[in-house]
Amino acid sequence: SWTHPQVVPLPEGMVANGSGPVIELSRGRLLLPIETWKAYDDPAPPKQRAMALFSSDGGKTWGEPTVVGDGVADGVYYWDERIISLGDDRLFAIFWTHSLATDKDLPLHWAISEDAGRTWSKPAATNIQGQVTCPVHLGGARMLAVYNLRYGDRPGVMATLSEDGGRTWDLQNQVAVWDAYGEARIGVAAGGRELQQHITIAFGKPEAQLLKDGDVLASFWCTQACVTHIRWCRLRVGDR
Repeated sequence: SWTHPQVVPLPEGMVANGSGPVIELSRGRLLLPIETWKAYDDPAPPKQRAMALFSSDGGKTWGEPTVVGDGVADGVYYWDERIISLGDDRLFAIFWTHSLATDKDLPLHWAISEDAGRTWSKPAATNIQGQVTCPVHLGGARMLAVYNLRYGDRPGVMATLSEDGGRTWDLQNQVAVWDAYGEARIGVAAGGRELQQHITIAFGKPEAQLLKDGDVLASFWCTQACVTHIRWCRLRVGDR
């Protein structure tokens, strides 16, 4: 059974959407990742920022808006932030990163918080040229990422490992969770800027969860033979 949905109040003038699951912090606090946009009829460019809200009462109230990644001054968007706990008060965030000037994706960026999300390091580039990404902490400095590889010869949903806390990833040995070759888009690719082309994408939203036996359960949506649906798979992570 479930309670009725409750509205998460935002600070005055803020327009935002949720960008990932709620994270349970120490001492019962909760963190909600959000990203800011703008009002529908606002003619100004979006002031997109990756942010977080906090709750100390089980989600009844939210506040303490905190910037996780802000690239507006540099003409960079940090989209679809995903935050995971590394234990203690350490948090790791990864972002689909996009250049406003070129309307092209940049490599995924990452950031670290050492104080339970109150402050964050400046986002830094990884070696993944991807989009929406779901990281999983495997222990120590080891991570797995399931991400959208939207462009290139073999687009699809990929899985790759990092041994240095998410800074670099072993792309040479990555595996395809979903091979979208020939089925990366629905119909004809739309013109215009990146956001206008989203109506034709045929796969995405990778999610991943570490299971008790050490395997990783991954899910995503995809389109095959004109049918859009959700698929899942179980990933077994080998030894170093």
